[in-house]
Parts: sequence; structure tokens; C-alpha cells
Amino acid sequence: MKTEKINLQTTNFKSKLIPNKALEDAFNEAYKTNDRRFALSVKTILNDGKNDVLELSQRNKYNINLYVNGECKEEGYNYLNYYTNVGSNLINNYVQKEYKNTPQIIGKYYNLSESEKILVRENVDIIKLLVDNFENGINFIDNVQKEIGNIKNKINENVKQELTDLKEIIFKK
Repeated sequence: MKTEKINLQTTNFKSKLIPNKALEDAFNEAYKTNDRRFALSVKTILNDGKNDVLELSQRNKYNINLYVNGECKEEGYNYLNYYTNVGSNLINNYVQKEYKNTPQIIGKYYNLSESEKILVRENVDIIKLLVDNFENGINFIDNVQKEIGNIKNKINENVKQELTDLKEIIFKK
């Protein structure tokens, strides 16, 4: 008896971000500043189980808005925020309000994810060894600062890679 393979198709709901110039600018600025919060916000939106459509829209040279399913949810003003990434701030604020279970990233290196902890585990172990051998340590402070710098570099490079991957997914480049 010949049997046919059964194809089970599951509906996979996830929200999407509309690729446009305003979103690209938000990604580019987030890349320059290693914005972990923006990367987490975009991942949260893309894996939220909803079917929403989010769009950053530059209304004029002074205003940028975040629309969710055609409804304005967040407004930002470029002229008041010369030194900040308004687009990423709008997305971050929206995620903070709408997704209560998302971990909050307040500082640049606050609340490391499990994958980030694994990434820097070796450097943390070196710092532990330096502390355990403090009495015999030469250049203790310099060595600890070097390892902390290595940790920051690894996290920053990881964020850049995540942002690059997310941008490729959204813009399909």
C-alpha cells in the first residue's frame, strides 16, 4: 500500500515591521550605539504571537510616529531629541507598554540574556580567578579592567550581529 506524506501546516502568527527609511535609520543608529534594548524590542515584536503590523513613519522633518495596524501608538519629535534615536525610542516605549513580560534593559549592560552570559562566562571566570588570587596579583586593577573591557566588547559585537541579523530578516537583504 502506498501512503502519502501528510503535510501539517501550522499558522505562525508574528507581528511584522514595515521596512522603510525611518526604520532603516533607527537600525543604523542602534547599530552605532550598540542599542541592546532596541534589539530586544525588535525580537519581542517579531516573536510575539500576534499578527500586528508596525510602521515607523516620518510625518514631516520634525515628527516621527509609530503606527500599529494603522493606528498611531507613539509620537516622537526629532527637533527635541537631537542626540537620541527617536525611531528606536518609539519602538522601545511601545514594547515596554504592550509587552509586560519583556525583560527591561535600563543601562547599557543591564540584565544580560542567557546567551550573553554564556558569551562572557570565560571572562567572568578570569575575574573570579583574579579576585581569588588578589594577594598575589600584580596589576590587579589593570587586569580586572581589561577583562571588563573584553566583556563589553563581546556584548557590543553580539548586539551588532543581532541587529544585522534582524535588519536582514525585516528588509530581506
